[in-house]
Amino acid sequence: VFVSASLAVGPHRTMARRRTVALFLVVFVPAVAILRPLAFALAPLRAPVRTADVCRQAGFCGRCASLVRCAAAGDGAEAGDGDPTEDEVEKAYSLFSAQYPEEAGEGLFFGRPASRVDVGPRLRRLRTALGAGGRQLSVGSALQLIEGEASVLFAPTPRSTMSQLAMELTGRSDRGRGPALKALKAAPGLLLVPHQELAMLGPAVLDEACAALLAPGAAARLR
Repeated sequence: VFVSASLAVGPHRTMARRRTVALFLVVFVPAVAILRPLAFALAPLRAPVRTADVCRQAGFCGRCASLVRCAAAGDGAEAGDGDPTEDEVEKAYSLFSAQYPEEAGEGLFFGRPASRVDVGPRLRRLRTALGAGGRQLSVGSALQLIEGEASVLFAPTPRSTMSQLAMELTGRSDRGRGPALKALKAAPGLLLVPHQELAMLGPAVLDEACAALLAPGAAARLR
């Protein structure tokens, strides 16, 4: 059609162009409107599968924010985004009140609001700070950290500390989340350590220096 239009002369050229435009509007535009949604719908089927182990080691629930099919999504994995449920908040508050009953009774944790109502936003903040790529840390991983040390709910700079810990352990702050999260699960109190302090220690952060990092408890770190 385009070749015919280019070879037309005189009044025939105008007629050929009109036919070309009409053909474009009648055939091509509706085809795009039909095929584009179909392409998006089929994209997850063509995407690679992330193994459940990879997702769990990274601390995520197994679901991805992008169009990536995840093997962990089909085995009862929890959603890794959105606000925590009432049961999740209740679990977090129970862990906190068991470790710090006096502060929970007062509703204050070293000057920070710490009532049952305040724990929900704190839990969401923790999951968001330790997540990456628009995805939150899984609820199970967050509760595991809180069970080890409930004061992580009130960590002053959790995102910076997590990134610095990943940097010291692997040399990469973006791809070192797995080892960093593993270290935090073993010693959740590390999340209370300012990132500047981790940077000064360097790669020896988890050697003999770890005990010194954990020696100051929540009282000393959060006052």
